[in-house]
Amino acid sequence: VHWPGKAKLPPGSPEHSRFRRETWMALEACVEAGWVRHSGVSNYTEEHLEEMGGYAKIFPYANQIELHPLYLPSARFFELCAEMNIRIQAYSSLAQGKLVTETFIRERREYRRMIESRLKEGGARSAMVAAQICLSWARLKGWSVIPKTVHPDRIQSNFILLELSSSEMAYLDRLHLEDPEAAKVCWDPSQVS
Repeated sequence: VHWPGKAKLPPGSPEHSRFRRETWMALEACVEAGWVRHSGVSNYTEEHLEEMGGYAKIFPYANQIELHPLYLPSARFFELCAEMNIRIQAYSSLAQGKLVTETFIRERREYRRMIESRLKEGGARSAMVAAQICLSWARLKGWSVIPKTVHPDRIQSNFILLELSSSEMAYLDRLHLEDPEAAKVCWDPSQVS
């Protein structure tokens, strides 16, 4: 289920809840019939998952959400996914490229140091190293990532898993606190009731 709301309904419509339930019941029937092995959701918030907990017999295999060091859902969201055994899949893992721009890197001293220390090691470009750092951070958290690129060198580079220290992980964990207003780069499912 790609979105927690029905197209052409106002975001605050209570009908979204009914359509979510009906859609999920149909997907559960597909799993029970053996037509599909797993089903999942995308853009479901803590509130949508709590609602689902009231009617679902089978929880989503995965929830695909916008997730990167500049935007993190609440701690309760991650707890709820763990309780329901829902895997996290991150899209827009580089904040639509914001995390790899020279301006962003230059303005954050600790982030720049993390990148520069690895540039000396391998001689790669700073944008590629920044991407490797952010994707490694998410993968070390146990989340799968789906970065978007059509460039073969970036695709290959995105597979490199870097070792990150506990202080580097902690820095990336709190990076979203530096600029909370500009953090979300994609649509906002929290507006869908």
